[in-house]
Amino acid sequence: MYKVNSKKFYIKKIIILIVAFFTILFSGCGIFRKMKDGLNSSIALAEDFCIAISMDNYDLAKEYIHKDATNGVANLKNFVSDLELSYGVKYANGVNFSRVISANSTYLDSVYNGSVYEFTYEMTVGTKKITMFFVVVDNDADFGIYSFGIES
Repeated sequence: MYKVNSKKFYIKKIIILIVAFFTILFSGCGIFRKMKDGLNSSIALAEDFCIAISMDNYDLAKEYIHKDATNGVANLKNFVSDLELSYGVKYANGVNFSRVISANSTYLDSVYNGSVYEFTYEMTVGTKKITMFFVVVDNDADFGIYSFGIES
């Protein structure tokens, strides 16, 4: 009769189950790839938004705003004009994107009912170097910029 050392047998079985669980979790679901793709898409969206503003095409810029972001959409041009006055920049003088300074992603945020991508972007507007922040939301309603502004 074959006798199994029960303690070693169960430890090996538990280790195999843990390894199998994490292998399935990290390889099968694709969450990390989706988050990276979502962040890259969000950064591209922010760039297109800033370019539309620099071309004074606010109708196009509004298309990049999330449907649920009702604050400032109707008065987007006034909001941008206020930002330009407050920070001494003029988007019409051109936008040059330098680098993303920080980024944060949340896969399922309960406040926005979807994925949230927050990042700060160092850029030059005209000749002035600024840092802008963006919050991009991807949920069942839409994919778009939920909020943005210039950091002090």
